[in-house]
Parts: sequence; structure tokens; C-alpha cells
Amino acid sequence: QTALEGIGFKVSAQSNRMGLRLEGEALELKTIQEMRSSAVFPGVVQLPAGGQPLVLLQDAGTVGGYPRILTISEVDLPRLAVLPPNTKVYLKLISSQEALQVLLERQREITRLERSIAYRLQHLE
Repeated sequence: QTALEGIGFKVSAQSNRMGLRLEGEALELKTIQEMRSSAVFPGVVQLPAGGQPLVLLQDAGTVGGYPRILTISEVDLPRLAVLPPNTKVYLKLISSQEALQVLLERQREITRLERSIAYRLQHLE
């Protein structure tokens, strides 16, 4: 996981609503272990045999068998999902606590915007 931070990836033209394929320096696992298929969800980053990361998106299946190397934070997943092909992507590792703090801040910002819009709409009448 720490090796990912310095690597730049490009969004592949082969990406779709099921998964965002990243192209770049091929990654290798230190130890290769046979994995059973198990539950996956949007945001999980899998590492197929070719070493190019795959970020599962909204329409991904519910079960996967590739090694899971990390999870994209919930707050960043919508932005990542709409990136066009050839966009450069750099990953930054954060703790689950940091991810939660960012998500809560985003939710507070959305609440502020909703209140502001509601206020303005009330005063237009």
C-alpha cells in the first residue's frame, strides 16, 4: 500500500460503471495467496494478475476474487468515478479516522448549502 503513494496512474479508456481501471507501473504483491471469492463493494481496489489496479464502482459485482489492496474513501469515490480517460491519478493513504473526518465535513458542507438554498427560496416568494 505505501508503494502506491508515489505512483501516478492514468485512467484507462477501458473503465466503465463497473470499475475504474488504472494504468501505470505494474504492482506486485509481496506474497501471493490464493483467495476465495468474497463480498466486495464500491471503492474496493483490487489487483488483478496483470498488476494494474481496478477500483470497483457503483455497478460492480457483489463478489470478487482478486486481492484487495485498499479502499477508496467514500467522500472521494464519486469524484474518482467521473474522471475521463487519460486523467492522471495519485493515491494518498489516509487512516479510517481521517476518512471519516473528511466525510463528516463534506456532509456538514452539504447541509450548509441545503439550508442556504432553502433560505433563498423562501425569500424569493
